[in-house]
Amino acid sequence: MEAGFVVNLSADNLHEADRMVSLGVAPVVVVLPMEVGKHLRTPEGNKVVVCPATYRKDITCVKCGICQHGGGRAIVGFPAHGTHKRWVGQMAELDTSAPK
Repeated sequence: MEAGFVVNLSADNLHEADRMVSLGVAPVVVVLPMEVGKHLRTPEGNKVVVCPATYRKDITCVKCGICQHGGGRAIVGFPAHGTHKRWVGQMAELDTSAPK
């Protein structure tokens, strides 16, 4: 992170997020299906936290910043939304058998 600028690795699903975390080069974000809990784990056991700004009106990116930090912190998940949320949610395919 140079002068506050961060580039996240962006995964389309939890399996891809695991691969990106294993690189150890940047924070990882992932697309999630529409209906997920606030906390879950990837198939490899990496912690995923749903972006608080997606469900709390009092949180903004400036106030939160969890997707700007790497180094063993949680993967930040963004639930599918918008006009193509069903298609995006299918692409994200949540593996609910992942370790908790």
